Amino acid sequence: MIPLSFRFFIQTDTVVLPIESVSSLDLVNENAYHMLVLGLCAMMSDTYYIRSNRESGIGRFDIQLMPKDLNVPGMIIELKQGKRCSMEELKKLAEAAILQIQEKQYDTEMATCGV
Repeated sequence: MIPLSFRFFIQTDTVVLPIESVSSLDLVNENAYHMLVLGLCAMMSDTYYIRSNRESGIGRFDIQLMPKDLNVPGMIIELKQGKRCSMEELKKLAEAAILQIQEKQYDTEMATCGV
């Protein structure tokens, strides 16, 4: 049994589930992974303001980690979905996510705050 302080949880509107209760079949689309990653990011809430699907620049980022201390780097996470991808396909998805972050200027809010 994993100690409670080290367990990951997934929260919905009505229930909080330990991560070991979740099947890979529950994570079948980008939104499910978005919620999983967002839940994992929540563990860093002492260091970051965590925002999801907010407008910044000329679009909406998936997840933004805005540092509470300006000496800590900020992060923008853009998720992409693919099924049974080769390493080359995964690289292309990652490049598409980076390009989207740049083209849509998702860092606008952080830059305005001095990050």
